[in-house]
Order: sequence, then C-alpha cells, then structure tokens
Amino acid sequence: MAKILRNSSHRLSPLNGSVVCCDIYGAFIHTGIWLNGGIVELAGSGLVRHISPNRFLQGRSGDHIFTLGNDTANVLNSYHAAENAQSRIYEYINYDVMSHNCNRFVATCFDLPHSREIMFFSELTEKLSNFFQCSLVFYKIDTNF
Repeated sequence: MAKILRNSSHRLSPLNGSVVCCDIYGAFIHTGIWLNGGIVELAGSGLVRHISPNRFLQGRSGDHIFTLGNDTANVLNSYHAAENAQSRIYEYINYDVMSHNCNRFVATCFDLPHSREIMFFSELTEKLSNFFQCSLVFYKIDTNF
C-alpha cells in the first residue's frame, strides 16, 4: 500500500505518465494520469477526458492533488502509460464504481498484470509498487495551475 503525505510541505512536479490522485469525501481516492499539464481521467459518465488540475478537484472534497513518487521523493512515471492515456481520450467506457472505475483505467494505461481485476486504490498501488519495484509515496504536487 502507498503512503499519501497529506500534511507534508514537500512538493513534486508530476511528469507525463505520472499517477495523480485526490480525495473524494474522505472515503475514496480518485486517480488519473498526468499529461501535458492536465490529467486524463475516467469520469463517472464513462468518458475518458483530459482536464485541468482545477477541474480534477472540482466537486470532490480534496484540496490537493498528489503525485506518485518513491520514498526518496523521485517522481515515478511511464511514458507508455501517458501514450495509452492520450490515445483513450474521448473513449467511452461502461463506468461502474466497482468494476470499471478510475483505478482500473489507470492500471490499464500502465498495462499492469491482471489490470482488469483492479477495483480499489490499494490494489492499484500494490500493482504499481511491483511495476516500479519500490515503495510508493504520494506527494502533494506543485500548485502552479
């Protein structure tokens, strides 16, 4: 499982293909892929879209976006995941909060093993930890948006 440093003053700048996330009502975590200063996400409507960081937070309880790094504060990313996410913009997916959600979308962009079985943030981060071969930490992003 990944740590999310909600109270840290340390900031990272995401790179294309970085996993980003924010809190939803203190109970869930919404994920997406950083791409060219914005975020590719699977919306609740089923539309894969490229949105601004401000829009990513809109309507959610989180005030911050976090990006994936390792325990020495190096940003982790995959240009292959960025390319996959970009190629899927405007695609419609039969969205379901449990079976076809944002975590599964991110996993499929990374081509993670058994990505079609991922539902929860903890499952996604476990697979990403194996992918990157390290412990995962989510750091607040620089807020230059």
